Amino acid sequence: RKINLAFFPEGGDLIEGLPCNVAFKATGKDGLSIDGKLVTRNSRDSIGTVHDGMGSFLITPNGSETVHFITDDGKSTRFTLPKPVKSGYSMIVSSQSDSLMTVEIHRTADRNGEITGLAVTCRGELIHFEEIKNTDTTFCIDCSAWPIGVCRMTLYDKKAMILSSRSLFHNNEKFQSPSISLITDSLSREPFSKEVLSFKLKDRNGNPIRDRFCLSVRDGSDYGSGLTDNLQSNLLLSSDLKG
Repeated sequence: RKINLAFFPEGGDLIEGLPCNVAFKATGKDGLSIDGKLVTRNSRDSIGTVHDGMGSFLITPNGSETVHFITDDGKSTRFTLPKPVKSGYSMIVSSQSDSLMTVEIHRTADRNGEITGLAVTCRGELIHFEEIKNTDTTFCIDCSAWPIGVCRMTLYDKKAMILSSRSLFHNNEKFQSPSISLITDSLSREPFSKEVLSFKLKDRNGNPIRDRFCLSVRDGSDYGSGLTDNLQSNLLLSSDLKG
């Protein structure tokens, strides 16, 4: 079974000698995802896929790096990671909570002393900026006022050249949607029959509210799962996904 393995270094590139998170996705010759585990030089344990053949691992490349992907049936295939760049920056972003973001920025020795700027935008609007002068630095960003949705974090130099860039999805409890609950005697419906449904609307604090809303009725057999796209994820996530 032919296996394709795509690699996505965080920030855009692998930089030689600098730590970097690398996401991966495994697919077969039919384009469908394949689950398994990845074994790298730096990992003592294998890294398993999390969802739809996707996972991630941390690596500090020193020249060409190879990994092995082992499928659930035990077949092992060797792959070569993208060639690392000799000079540049790496950026590792992790979310501590809805209100705190941790950013690690590393640079090669030849880039020491450069002044860089970090900008965060959401749907084209600037929501955060700061100047960075240190060589290697780790800092936290207060993101409690950021809106829900896809944010773009970009590191660039004083000539406005992009050094590292990545997207992230930010959630914020302050913008939590109102909840709606249904009260009914039965979930089974007869075609064209009259049904009486009662709805309760509450705000994010649990207080009753009055408002207008739209109702859509569909078959339960094809409703999907928690991973099914909905209105919020479509507007705030899917519309910004590329490819």
